[in-house]
Amino acid sequence: MMSWILSQSELVMNRIAMLIVLAAPIAASADGPTPTGPTTEKAKALQAEGAAAYKAQDFAKASQLFAAAYAAERYSGFLFSWAQSERQRGACPSAVELYERFLATAPPEQPAQLARDGIAACGGTAAAPPTVVTPPTVVTPPVPLLSSDNTGLEDPTAMPPAETPFPHKLAVGLLSVGVGLGVASGVFYVQARSAAADAADLDMLPDVESQYERAEDRLLLSRIALGASIGFVGAAVIRFVLTPSRGASAERQARAFTLGVSPSGAMVLGGTF
Repeated sequence: MMSWILSQSELVMNRIAMLIVLAAPIAASADGPTPTGPTTEKAKALQAEGAAAYKAQDFAKASQLFAAAYAAERYSGFLFSWAQSERQRGACPSAVELYERFLATAPPEQPAQLARDGIAACGGTAAAPPTVVTPPTVVTPPVPLLSSDNTGLEDPTAMPPAETPFPHKLAVGLLSVGVGLGVASGVFYVQARSAAADAADLDMLPDVESQYERAEDRLLLSRIALGASIGFVGAAVIRFVLTPSRGASAERQARAFTLGVSPSGAMVLGGTF
């Protein structure tokens, strides 16, 4: 009974090995150029001939063809097929060597186990898969840092103080607009004077009137721009005065100022001075 079980086990393993040899579904390692099979036509032709010979149980011819295929292209699946053919024809020493070369290419677990079983069937012992040892993680404690005044240690994990934003952004913006309007006022004024001077040289009354109207329009725009410029510059000065500067004393920062308009329309400035 035991001998029958062993013979059946050997038959099952041989059939599985034959399927792998015929299909060659073994991933190539760094020894082979492709992950799924050979790529050159010569290697593919030799693989097909070797598989046919293996299926016909002409293991000596299959071994020669798989050896030639591996010489044509370094595909690791040929090593397994070659080893299977050698074991089937009774050449266990060379089969064990080929199995070990195949295992050295780090194949997937299923074909690797079949290779170890083939070595065991030849009376050899396959090397166990390498055990990956993870080194322990060494935690280095943080080095204490001296404070800026060297009076003690400061916490290295403490967040640095947040930088105070520039407090006069609005004042600078208002001042920039005021300066721009002042420049525009000057440009309009120059255009108005130029238009008035050109009107004196014209001989047609409609042209003179049109030129003077143009001069008056430019003069009006100049006055409007000048007034707006004075308003924006004044607002910038007030904003600059009422806003505490960066690094100002706590007493000054504590002051509260309010700038509003009364029901009568007058501007009201309130707060603690």
